[in-house]
Amino acid sequence: MITINNVSRVFGNLLAVENIHFSIKDGETVVILGPNGAGKTTTLRLLSTLIKPTTGYIEYDNYHVWDYKEADNLVRCSIGFMSENSGLYEGLSVNDNLLFFGSLYGIDKKYLSDRITELSTIMGINGVMNIAVKKLSKGTKQRVAFARALLHNPKYLLLDEPTSGLDPISANMVKSILMDLRSKGKTIIITTHNLAEATYLATRIILLNKRVMADGTIGELYKYFNKNRMVRIVYSGGNGSIVTLLNKFDFVEDVKQVNKEELIITVKGGMENNWQIVKALTDNNIKLYLMDHYGNDLEKIYISAFGGNNNGH
Repeated sequence: MITINNVSRVFGNLLAVENIHFSIKDGETVVILGPNGAGKTTTLRLLSTLIKPTTGYIEYDNYHVWDYKEADNLVRCSIGFMSENSGLYEGLSVNDNLLFFGSLYGIDKKYLSDRITELSTIMGINGVMNIAVKKLSKGTKQRVAFARALLHNPKYLLLDEPTSGLDPISANMVKSILMDLRSKGKTIIITTHNLAEATYLATRIILLNKRVMADGTIGELYKYFNKNRMVRIVYSGGNGSIVTLLNKFDFVEDVKQVNKEELIITVKGGMENNWQIVKALTDNNIKLYLMDHYGNDLEKIYISAFGGNNNGH
């Protein structure tokens, strides 16, 4: 478990983050969202122990980071960190980069060799292992950096914009790998501007703008920021007007007939009222084929939370 307790970080006259506080349980995949300059990268650098808090403290499994060098090193060995910039040695080949970084973790040479072979296959970088990093595209560098972050099989994975610069096929590959790691119990913390990616990966979302503005599942955040939600229904059959039927509920704000057998309903509150809609349809011999959220919920949350502010200060 990770706890970041009332942490602030100042760079000269710049307050990067202020009194941020949250905990992350083992096995969670947490996505940190916020506008540019909100402190997302600073938060990851703090969590990775690359920089020290100005005030507050960070705990890994109840141990305060920065207390004792020997224990700090054990914490660092449990972390895999991937920054937005690859941080690889440009003049070295991909293989030599991975050998070098693996040696820093004290990984057994035989295991390290096998691990590099395994990760190069997973990341699809077999064909560039003997090529200097400086000759690679940004997307390929990202995949190499991802492999480097996984070399020592870390318990905690911290990723800053992990699919930045990747083509759609490579980005989907990275997301699939992350979902596999999540299923194996890895604790993953990600920053991204890609809301669809966040929706797909996150078990929890933290909205950050210098301070933690909100923290919860997408459903919890949606309920907090948006009092109304939109539901899409696809159906067939029934007697009379389904629009009239649904408008009788006091929690239904609006019903729009999209086509002959499809509706968009605007409703107040959470999903607790869905059963009344389902019951009303079935009681009136209407077959319900589909009932789901309409639109990008996370986009609505983001706009509600940050408005038009895309430039943090």
